[in-house]
Amino acid sequence: MSFNIPISSLPNQELSFTLDDASWVVVLKSTKTSLLATIIKEGKTLVENARAVAGEFIIQYPYLGAGSNFFIQTSNGEIPYYTEFNNTQFLIFMTADEVQGVR
Repeated sequence: MSFNIPISSLPNQELSFTLDDASWVVVLKSTKTSLLATIIKEGKTLVENARAVAGEFIIQYPYLGAGSNFFIQTSNGEIPYYTEFNNTQFLIFMTADEVQGVR
């Protein structure tokens, strides 16, 4: 079951939560032209300052061992930008089973 992770309309933020039996930390940093994401699972950094593109998994490579994954959902495929967070843009978490069904 995928989850909408609440994010604030702030340019830089850090979120900590437990989902899919794992503890996660997601750090989002906005630049003028992109959104960068750092994903940490159980204290292990899986990706650091990866560019978050609408509709694409943030953890690009399965060998990184996440199983689960995240993506930014936007209304029209536009570049994720913090002023639209929780308005027309959302951080979505997908469980390992859901990710397997997509890949």
